[in-house]
Amino acid sequence: MYFLPVSLYSRLLQFKLQNKELKGASSFVFLRFGCSDYKLICVDGELATSKYLLFLSSPHFRRRFHDEDNQSSECHLEFMCAAVKQILIFVYTEAFTLDTIHINYPYIRQLIAFGKYFHFTYLVDLKNRIETQLCAHLYNHISEPKIIVDFLLLASNLDFPQLKRHCISGIVSQYYLAFKRKYNFNTENFNDREMFNVLNRGESIFSPSLIQKIDINYKLTKKINIVYNY
Repeated sequence: MYFLPVSLYSRLLQFKLQNKELKGASSFVFLRFGCSDYKLICVDGELATSKYLLFLSSPHFRRRFHDEDNQSSECHLEFMCAAVKQILIFVYTEAFTLDTIHINYPYIRQLIAFGKYFHFTYLVDLKNRIETQLCAHLYNHISEPKIIVDFLLLASNLDFPQLKRHCISGIVSQYYLAFKRKYNFNTENFNDREMFNVLNRGESIFSPSLIQKIDINYKLTKKINIVYNY
């Protein structure tokens, strides 16, 4: 069990008094309170943040701040500045919005990796919010097959089961034949053939590949339709 250092205790009391305003904010309001005493140096920039808020929200930083041999006021990260900033806003204010600029695998992977690395307690809630917003984006772009395929790979790689089901359902119900013509072993397009190879790999040695899951769902849907129309 870790206890808050005495040097940070008075600032924690100040934070508690201002907590209502902080929770409703959508930006770095804690900087306005004069609480910036720590730097996170990212691969593409740096962010000023609060040592006691990191202490409260991350077991990793609690251990780091209690290490007498590590009294640095900064931490170097192998993460993008935009991803770290969005995580800090979420941790401190519970506000999270995934804009269309950042709906891609590298950025979302960074969000989750940052949370796992520093053991932030919010990780399950964050993944749920990301998945919900990705599902909403998929619903609004269901007429774009490439987005469905991209999201299917993202869902498989980052373990978003609900998003994966929606992607498979969208392919089966609207694009199955076109999907099979585009992504197969004999296609002449190199990129499409590479995508087929990726989709045709099993997630484990005991599980079917994404291609197999799509085929299974399609055959099951056909059988259900035959029974329903009989």
